[in-house]
Amino acid sequence: MFTSVPSSSITFSPNPDRLRTGPLQDIALSDRFGKTTPNTTDPRTDHQTSHLHLLSTVPSYAPGTATPRLPLSAVIVPTRRSGDTSTDGLGLAVRCAEAHNAQLVVLRSGPAAQQPFPRALAPSTSAPTLVVDLPESFSLAFADPSADRHPVRSLYRAGDLGAKRNLGLILGLLCDWQTVLFLDDDIGTTRYWRPTSEAACEVHPLLRLDDVLADLATYPDLQAVGYLSQDFRDNSVVCHARRLLGLPQDLFIGGGATIIRCGPQLPFFPEAYNEDWLFYFSLMLDGRHHLPSSAVKVAGSVFQRPYYPFSPTRARSEELGDVLAEGLFALMTRPRTEILALSSSSTYWKDVVRQRQNMVLDLLHRASTDCGNSPVHDDARVSLLAALSAYDQGSIPEFAAELASYVRGFLHDTDSWNDLLSGLTPRTEDDVLDLPEALALTGLRAHGAWTTARTSRSRPTRATAALGFPRLEPSQVAS
Repeated sequence: MFTSVPSSSITFSPNPDRLRTGPLQDIALSDRFGKTTPNTTDPRTDHQTSHLHLLSTVPSYAPGTATPRLPLSAVIVPTRRSGDTSTDGLGLAVRCAEAHNAQLVVLRSGPAAQQPFPRALAPSTSAPTLVVDLPESFSLAFADPSADRHPVRSLYRAGDLGAKRNLGLILGLLCDWQTVLFLDDDIGTTRYWRPTSEAACEVHPLLRLDDVLADLATYPDLQAVGYLSQDFRDNSVVCHARRLLGLPQDLFIGGGATIIRCGPQLPFFPEAYNEDWLFYFSLMLDGRHHLPSSAVKVAGSVFQRPYYPFSPTRARSEELGDVLAEGLFALMTRPRTEILALSSSSTYWKDVVRQRQNMVLDLLHRASTDCGNSPVHDDARVSLLAALSAYDQGSIPEFAAELASYVRGFLHDTDSWNDLLSGLTPRTEDDVLDLPEALALTGLRAHGAWTTARTSRSRPTRATAALGFPRLEPSQVAS
């Protein structure tokens, strides 16, 4: 057994500031002009470069009311960023909420919770926007997965994104919502980089929501639809290094933009890195297990705000979650019983960890021999060394045993989570809660506040006032 190491104990020297236009744009360009070969495995390292063959694409449906569609019940934005850095996802969330008259819920923590909510971002919908400022120690008292205390999750890593998304799933269940759209605060539909030689990447301004909601109405087995983060691609540090070195590396859908059908049989989002992949893995495993998946689809692309990826701290904190997710998705073409058996076996994970280490070593060799003294490549080399250092806490057999143990705990937690959701599911119309009542049941009533757009069509309901939810006063709302 190895023990958790807090991220504050990492001793790598901080990177030089690479957030200048030159290095960051170099990475963005390498993301697009590097090799991308779907459905292949890197022959040198057995690294699967793409998992998109597991999914099909949401088709186009006829516009208009003649086509059945599920309603978009809510748009939920989990955020920690403050000020201008969070407006991309919030702006897109507002447009989607207004287009479908959906409830907007903003779940804030950290720096975001220390600033007034910008009233200009409150959509003109029939329900006021709910802003919940979560305490730093936030957890759902009745939903505390043991996997979130496992070393695979907690080694070098801390966060609350999974807990926020789980809170959104519970609110949706209690309120009998049919669908929710989760949007991270760095997701938008406006391109950041525009090289003239690149083929256009089409991003629908409203995420093809009409098609997605029609597909959900047509296929009851479909549980989630996600998007590919383009422009600045949503990969781990190690996979960004593959792109930088011109090696094949594809994308997969992420939780930063995903539409989920609410219900009692959903899995939960753990706090491990790649928590969205683990959520999709559970859905695909429990759906009609064939390819492409009946439970999860892809709808298109979104754009993600750029960030400088080559951080040793980031690389080290991502490594175990990346190995876990890649190892699980490498099994998805096998029968369900075989997936369950292998993913719980330390023998399987020994091979996965060994192949992963060989792949990172191969990247280090390429970066050291092929790339000269570019500052970006220097940072990539340091980050790759940091990824390898994640294994300093134990041997390959020890890490393999911990990964197998994590999977067994995760599957057990998923069963417990489904039991919880089943107990919270409304049995009659009288059991359905409104949003203030649902938030009160989670113990977060004191942390919720409401705001309306200057041109909103309604005021907070009597139920809102009766439960004591505060209205955001002018001093609490940014103009």
